[in-house]
Amino acid sequence: MKAACGRIAPQVTPRHSSEHRPSTAQGAALERFEKISRNSGVKRDVHDERWYETAFGRDYLTLYAHRSSAEARAQVVRILEWGFHGQLLDLGCGAGRHLAALEARGVFGVGVDLSRELLAAAPREVRPRLVRADLRRLPFRDASFDGALSLFSSFGYFDDAGDRRALHEAARVLRPAGQLLLDLADPGAVRAGLVPRSERQAGDLALVEERHLADGGRLVVKQVTVIERSGVRRSWQERLRLYEPQELLSMAALCGLSVRARHTTWGASGGSVAAPRQIWVLERES
Repeated sequence: MKAACGRIAPQVTPRHSSEHRPSTAQGAALERFEKISRNSGVKRDVHDERWYETAFGRDYLTLYAHRSSAEARAQVVRILEWGFHGQLLDLGCGAGRHLAALEARGVFGVGVDLSRELLAAAPREVRPRLVRADLRRLPFRDASFDGALSLFSSFGYFDDAGDRRALHEAARVLRPAGQLLLDLADPGAVRAGLVPRSERQAGDLALVEERHLADGGRLVVKQVTVIERSGVRRSWQERLRLYEPQELLSMAALCGLSVRARHTTWGASGGSVAAPRQIWVLERES
């Protein structure tokens, strides 16, 4: 990370005070979360392939080309209207389209992502503020940011323990009363509208997407195949955990986060994501 990040030091991950025993309230939240998980009545998904290490490669930007810079600019307008300000962290920033939109409005942002390919595709102006790291092990000091953003379903990639760790890390790097925005899929809308198979053309590439629910409907799995004109095929899988509101809120409470607001859509100005969403604005305890 270059000097543009000021006092943020991504090279070092110090031991921090947030590694503590849960408070009484947090312990109760953990108990509720585990009870929800135990009573789900389904077998846990035991597939342990680290799919996120291969899914976000060179073809990802082609597959999701509709997630445009214009859409990012419209979403940033809403994000600022919802009270986000100061130094912001984009969790799972991809190619940095939201960081570029924030910069255009004079907002300082840092991005973190695991994909070398997506980080390399970011606009030149935001590259000095990009860090390659795992969301479960953020290389930032405690209380480094005024706000954090997790956009376009960038949460829910790991098993339950891994997701809790990622949320805990997001809370750790927030300053007291800092805000975290979680933009998640709406589980009911996903299940009701799931399209088992779709095919489309993107330039010289044919894209085939096959989708199904797993783990009793708690997980949506997408198999993507990209076919070149020459017949060369590339394939990968995406797996996203669908969190019900109470599950998420119990996990958030365990991490010292409370609900400040919930939005159900980005609105028409949000481009292609006017569909139902779970957009949570969570606040770190002071």
